[in-house]
Amino acid sequence: MKQQNLSFLFLAGLVLSGVLYSGCTRYEDPAPAEDDPRLDRPYCNVPGAVNYNWGFPGTPDSSTCIYPVDSFIGNWLLRDTVFFSDQSYDTVTSRILSILAVTGDSTRSRLQLSGWCGPELLQATANKFGRADLDSAGAGIDGQIACAASDTLSGFLSLNHFRTADTFYYEINRFSADGRRVHKGFGVRQ
Repeated sequence: MKQQNLSFLFLAGLVLSGVLYSGCTRYEDPAPAEDDPRLDRPYCNVPGAVNYNWGFPGTPDSSTCIYPVDSFIGNWLLRDTVFFSDQSYDTVTSRILSILAVTGDSTRSRLQLSGWCGPELLQATANKFGRADLDSAGAGIDGQIACAASDTLSGFLSLNHFRTADTFYYEINRFSADGRRVHKGFGVRQ
């Protein structure tokens, strides 16, 4: 029995000295990691941009950003189909719509549209998902006053970035003294 206790004490002492020795060894830093080449790639870090965080990880660079207005700017040929409020056919016309960015817009989401009805400018706000909504005049008016003193326009333009950047769909409601007309169609970049 004494022999067994001595063997146990010897084994316990050996384990304890091994633990103490390994706990006292000096820590050595691992070798430095290689630089990741992806971290040199520039990416857009502006949350309101269309391409926000595309290419992450990398180096933030706002010069790579594509803003909501960038997709809409230019001249567009519209094939405009007009319907009465009961969805019956009225007319088909073609027109050139020019879209410009509003200068001084820090969000780069504000647009001006000319050519809908003469030289008059329509105001719209674009988002990063490819949709531009005509602005409202406020004060209880649904849409903005345009084309005639009693007319209001409301509606949207919609790009599909993944299908093509050269075509947008639109639907604009025109409320006038003689009733509502719905303008639907596609705009093709010129």
